[in-house]
Amino acid sequence: MKKVLKLCAGVAALGMLAGFGGCGLIGGGDTTDVFSLKVGDCVDVSGLGDLVSKLPTMACTEPHNGEIYYIFNLPDGTFDEDANWDATVEECMRTIDEYVGPNWDQVSSQGLEPGAITPVAETWAKGDREVICYVGTVSGDMELTSSVKGLGR
Repeated sequence: MKKVLKLCAGVAALGMLAGFGGCGLIGGGDTTDVFSLKVGDCVDVSGLGDLVSKLPTMACTEPHNGEIYYIFNLPDGTFDEDANWDATVEECMRTIDEYVGPNWDQVSSQGLEPGAITPVAETWAKGDREVICYVGTVSGDMELTSSVKGLGR
């Protein structure tokens, strides 16, 4: 189980914590455990609650609304949601240009925003430090039918 967060593209909004509304899993394709997701996986993040353990995955040529672009581990220590949030925002925003391209601002104005899936206290206690950064559609609709990799080049 991990927490789903929108990172928000605007710098002023980076401190806001927001989950996707709703519950359950929606969409086609295979369902993948969040601990098995890889960079480049296209996913359906619509209809998820604040906590998630599995995501629908599909080929990037199939309709989807999110794509994993970076995965990293938070440093060990006591679980601190605020510090984890700050580190997640910093690292996901620092690396987005490497995957999407240097013109992220133009890409984000076309209806895409960054998000992250982070450890919760329960999984942190079991050694989970993994953060999964993704780009998703602002609307949550299944608008993408190709990879976002290099879209901002």
